[in-house]
Amino acid sequence: MRITSRSLFWLIISMQLIMNVIFTIGPAMQLAKQDAWFSLILAVGLGVGIAWLCGKLGTWYPGLSVFEYSPRIIGKWGGRFVGYAYLCNWLLISGILLHASMSFLTTTILHRTPLWVGVSVLLIACLYAVYKGIPTIARLGELVCPFIIIGTSVPLFLSLNHVKMDLLLPILADNSVLSLIQGSMPLAEFLGDCIAILVLSKFVTDHERIVKHVVLGVGLSGFVTFAAGFLILIVFGSNVALSYSYPYYGLIRYISIAGFIENIDAVVIAIWISSMFIKISLYLFLASYSAAQLFHITNWRKVIAFIALPVLVIAILPRNSVQVGVTFPQKVAAPFLLPVFSIALPLMLFLTALVKRRKKRSSA
Repeated sequence: MRITSRSLFWLIISMQLIMNVIFTIGPAMQLAKQDAWFSLILAVGLGVGIAWLCGKLGTWYPGLSVFEYSPRIIGKWGGRFVGYAYLCNWLLISGILLHASMSFLTTTILHRTPLWVGVSVLLIACLYAVYKGIPTIARLGELVCPFIIIGTSVPLFLSLNHVKMDLLLPILADNSVLSLIQGSMPLAEFLGDCIAILVLSKFVTDHERIVKHVVLGVGLSGFVTFAAGFLILIVFGSNVALSYSYPYYGLIRYISIAGFIENIDAVVIAIWISSMFIKISLYLFLASYSAAQLFHITNWRKVIAFIALPVLVIAILPRNSVQVGVTFPQKVAAPFLLPVFSIALPLMLFLTALVKRRKKRSSA
């Protein structure tokens, strides 16, 4: 299985952008109010930093995944700990993404669809893409990414005639530094899923360009999310925006130009579904391939069915969208998943590998 770094660029944008604008802008406004735009900037900076770290590790260990090079960096048992930790992370996030995606769809267009039915159908569709392998998922990302960018950006331009800049006032006056940092966590969590590079770099043919394309992908995804959040603030204001379960979806439904261009949400949602499909498929692939490497199973496709069951259980367990959209990010993702899996572990591997590389050069 082989992909190019350019395919990686498109894949990152296609899996991140829609999820970012749907699920992170509202929580940022809850925590930072009218200053949420500043929190989004902080998040983009952190996300780009994580992307650079993971990309660097990929260029230093071409043709290897984190499960193969982490034992070289921190020893056999340390490497196995890292491997099992990331496997659990990807299983958990796969289930949460399944639930969150179907919650959004049942809230917006599939009102009478039982959650477990929608989750099961979406999971089966994603498993087919996983079986085909990462090249298929990457090509799908390349194919739909331009439509995803257009489907996200066009509504922003169409909303410019409703702008009220005074809704940003007062600027950086009502919120503490802690509130601004907390407001950056939701987007940082989603941008931090570029840790997928720790596995995907194994399949990249031109590994010397990984850093460039990964950083550009995360940076562009973060910038569009910032632009969306900023426009929502100056069109609705934070108070009105928070009256919507999904502020960006509310912005799309609000758009009206001369009574002619209206109700574009149906077209946009069709594009958004493809992004959800790609992200869930990618996470299921990461979990399946990770399990195969950890348990030394040559044919990783044999693991897919065993991965699907716990993911389905995790997706069905939450009782409502509040547990997935509010409780999980605040109680689990922000205090544990982001600092441990997106920051601490990649940083530890990077710094240890850097020291070893410098020692090797000095002794040569």
